[in-house]
Amino acid sequence: MTFPERAITRALHAPYGDFRDFQAIRAWAAQIAEHLTKVEQR
Repeated sequence: MTFPERAITRALHAPYGDFRDFQAIRAWAAQIAEHLTKVEQR
C-alpha cells in the first residue's frame, strides 16, 4: 500500500488482511471458464 493508504487504514483502525471471498471468486472464474468453453465449441 502507498503511504496515504496506510495512513488512512491506520487512522480508521481498519483491520489488516486480505478479506476477499476466494470461494466466490473461484465459482465466478469457473462460470467464466464454462462460458468460454461453450463459445469455443461453436
